[in-house]
This record gives sequence, C-alpha cells and structure tokens, in this order.
Amino acid sequence: MATPIAFAVATMIEIVVLHLVIPSPSLASAVTLLSLYALILLFGVIAIRWQHPHYVTNTALVLRNGTHTVATVYFSNIRNATVINDGIATYLMVDGSLVRLANANGCSVSIQLASAQPITLTGRRRAKKHTITEIRLAADDPKSVIEMLRPRR
Repeated sequence: MATPIAFAVATMIEIVVLHLVIPSPSLASAVTLLSLYALILLFGVIAIRWQHPHYVTNTALVLRNGTHTVATVYFSNIRNATVINDGIATYLMVDGSLVRLANANGCSVSIQLASAQPITLTGRRRAKKHTITEIRLAADDPKSVIEMLRPRR
C-alpha cells in the first residue's frame, strides 16, 4: 500500500507544480484531470484485487485474477507449500510450468502441485491455456496461508 500512497502524494505535488508552471488555465485544468484519472485507475486496479481475492473452499484453493478464476487447486493435488521471497515479477506471468500471481511486491507463497494442472490467466475466449506444476502467489500473511494449507493436504 506504500507505493500507491506515494504515487498519490507525488501526483498531488505534480498538480500543484503544473498549475504554477503552466500559464494557460485550461491546459493546467486538462493536465489536472488526466492526473486525477490516473489516480482513479491506479486505485481501481488495487481495489479489484481486494474485491475479488483468492479464497478457500472445503476441498480447494481458488485462485483469481480480478473476477476470473485462474485455477481451482484441490488440496489433494498440493504436494508442498512454502514461504518464499520471489520479486522477479510484479504481475501475472507464466514461465514454463510455473505461474506467478504476483502483486507489486512479487510473490510470497510457493505451491508445488502433485500433478500438472491447466490454467488460463484471463477470462478472454481466446486466452491461452497453460499447464503448470508450481504456483507462486502474493499473500499478505504467507505464514498463515501455509499453516492453513498444511492440515488440508
């Protein structure tokens, strides 16, 4: 949450400076609207992840990207889960048989699967299907996620 707040503060400072530097009031107002629109988009992207998080059912871990269900991983298919510090990617990506469901801080939980599982990262009709054997995801409290998964495997 520190990065979006810092971005918002920097944008507000930018708006004030641009109003002082740009002589045309209409141009300054247009730049202000664009800056505010960028802030709305930034907080919208953050809000959609809070609004549609990953969740657990009685039999599976359901992983999501916005409103799209990326994968339903049954507990019987989880071989191992560990806490990691993977900052290689800060967005969703597939790297061979590894999928990263990252946020701005990267991934903090690694889940190895007992057998390969198909996934799609988006809900588009022509979204490419991938076969993965490891999932890395971002979690606010990775230790509690691991503890929650441990007795269910």
